[in-house]
Amino acid sequence: MARDPSLGEVLCRYTFDEGIGVKTLALDRGKIVYSPAYVMGATRDELVEMLKGIAGRAA
Repeated sequence: MARDPSLGEVLCRYTFDEGIGVKTLALDRGKIVYSPAYVMGATRDELVEMLKGIAGRAA
């Protein structure tokens, strides 16, 4: 969010929940579901890019 303030505004509209069968991150009816293993192993830049993609689809 420090690099893209509008990202925080979009993402604050959603809740985050652990997703069963989700390999990375996904948008599911007002929730962002994620794989804990992916999040723990991803770099900050990878997470930012994934969240920007989700935010772009949600906007």
